[in-house]
Amino acid sequence: MIVVFAGHFGRSYLATESEPEPCGYTLVIDAGHGGMDGGAVADDGTVEKDLNLKVADRMATLCTVLGIEYKMTRTDDVMLCDMSSSHRKLDDLYNRIKLTESITQPVFLSIHMNKFPVAKYSGLQVYYSTYDGRSQEIADAIQAFTAEILMPENGRKTKAAGSSIFVLDKATYPAVLVECGFLSNRDELSKLKTDEYQKALALTVLAPVAEYILK
Repeated sequence: MIVVFAGHFGRSYLATESEPEPCGYTLVIDAGHGGMDGGAVADDGTVEKDLNLKVADRMATLCTVLGIEYKMTRTDDVMLCDMSSSHRKLDDLYNRIKLTESITQPVFLSIHMNKFPVAKYSGLQVYYSTYDGRSQEIADAIQAFTAEILMPENGRKTKAAGSSIFVLDKATYPAVLVECGFLSNRDELSKLKTDEYQKALALTVLAPVAEYILK
């Protein structure tokens, strides 16, 4: 297998499955939600947490091929907290941050799905932490590469994360959150549920991140 990433950080990277090269960064792949926290739910019952994990799993496989060190915040359908806690959601989010902070040179990539009351809206949207300038650089690269490769009709721009996005708020490391698509849009939901599109999405989002890490 040969994978080529090119363009956004001024170089191309080519890797073969038999010749991965380690790098200094560790990519933290955060599959949003999990367990009792399902996240958004589509009209057909599709739950966000499940799609998040499927895309995150595919990214992890690509990291192995490319020789990128990675850590997943969750690999199963769980919340990262003590289930007897009276503030499970906050504990879960805090533990994702705590895990990331325990890693030397982390790059944090959180995977989510969007939903909106108006069904016409679609497309990937990237948010970035404002506390590390590298976050916007990575976010812009993901947004641009997605429009170039996977969603040519997507004219969305990256957005700075406010305090409401807890996992990005005050992050002291490069940190972005990707809303991969809208569960409220019937056509986009149909694609998001397929293996083929999940693979394409995982590769498209990961490519600029990998290029940054491996440059």
